[in-house]
Amino acid sequence: MQPLSDQAWASLEAIFETVNQNGAAFEAASSLPPEQRFVAIGQAAGLIDFFAARGLSSDQARTCLADGAKIQALAERSQKQGQELGVTGTPTFFLNGKKLEVNQWEALEPILQQAGAR
Repeated sequence: MQPLSDQAWASLEAIFETVNQNGAAFEAASSLPPEQRFVAIGQAAGLIDFFAARGLSSDQARTCLADGAKIQALAERSQKQGQELGVTGTPTFFLNGKKLEVNQWEALEPILQQAGAR
């Protein structure tokens, strides 16, 4: 699943462009019941088609996005882990298990270089 995730992050600008073009559908999807909401958001954002073009069938995506219990559990785990790690915003960076108190590239780059990054 990591290669698909990498492709999504690399295509983030195009994905947001699709969201902006489908603003009304995206907004309408946000008010649907959870078992319909995420499927509609995925459709409005173009994510179902995006991943279908990369091997994850539309049916698989819709089944996954309609599983409200798993989505809720994932959100709860994410929130709990964020609280445990002290994540208070985005972006938050960790290096070798230590939370960094920087969130701008200008401050992050020298820390990474000092740690051995090229």
